[in-house]
Amino acid sequence: MPYVQCPLCEDTIHLHVRDSPAEWEAKYIRQRSDSGMPLLICGNCWEALQPGERIVLRAPPAELAASLPIGTEGTVESAAGDAFVAVFGQTQVVIDRSAISRVVEGSSTQH
Repeated sequence: MPYVQCPLCEDTIHLHVRDSPAEWEAKYIRQRSDSGMPLLICGNCWEALQPGERIVLRAPPAELAASLPIGTEGTVESAAGDAFVAVFGQTQVVIDRSAISRVVEGSSTQH
């Protein structure tokens, strides 16, 4: 049963696959992390973020790191591909998808 890492939220996922792990990786894995971990977008990140969804900041832009620390919650205002306009309090930011994660309702875990 292979482990994979989501390149967006960086969660590690343990998968149960029908093929042998080597056969499965040969069929489905196209990228690996710097450490060699197979990369595969998780189900939570696969679904597109929509305007109005709650998000949490994973990697603030360098110029805003002092005022927007990691873990700051916000809302998606609009989306275009992997770029999002997000609002964190009174601050509106154009930010890459890899810098934010969806807030999962009813869970203490953010994705």
